[in-house]
Amino acid sequence: MTSSRLVQLRAQLRLGPFLTDTEGVLLNTKMPSTLVESEANRPRNEPEEGMNKRVEESFNAQINEELFSSYVYLAMSAHFESKNLEGFANWMKLQAQEEVAHAMRLYTHIIRRGGRVRLEAIAEPPAEFGTPLQTFEKALAHEQHITGTINALYEVAVEEKDYPAQMELQWFIDEQVEEEENTGGVVELLKMAGDNQGALLMLDRELANRSPEEEA
Repeated sequence: MTSSRLVQLRAQLRLGPFLTDTEGVLLNTKMPSTLVESEANRPRNEPEEGMNKRVEESFNAQINEELFSSYVYLAMSAHFESKNLEGFANWMKLQAQEEVAHAMRLYTHIIRRGGRVRLEAIAEPPAEFGTPLQTFEKALAHEQHITGTINALYEVAVEEKDYPAQMELQWFIDEQVEEEENTGGVVELLKMAGDNQGALLMLDRELANRSPEEEA
């Protein structure tokens, strides 16, 4: 959904009271801890062949995060399907597909540099998420969490002077700005809709128009 379209919808949905109910971030309980582990036991400045091992481990951890994100959004899509909100379900299903594409981008980067992809178990997401507003607020909180993991991964790449990884991760940093903007835009529209069922159904029809985006 474009920014101009969001502005138009905001104008149309200035109808009811704002809902403020929000819940915590959906965390990947099976995420490997490599992004935050101490480097005290690894000698510094050792020459390494191929991809830096600390960066490689951190990329593998992020693959797990992206695949967990896909699970979360697919579960949200199923949640909306059970409520007969097919437009919201479509939005979340496409979001799930994007997260798989993000995981594969990280996967490809590791392979191209002679690294080793190691896939960990993916945590089980919840099955119920509450109202549409609550669901999208959880989605926004999750995107903010992912932004944090990407930023931490970039810091690892900087510390290890891994310039190819830094360039790859710049794409993800830019992508997260867009992800938070788009998800946050829907949150604001849902707040404007409030308890008005007509406005909710209008937004559901709008989100049904979302189509897959090509990755740059």
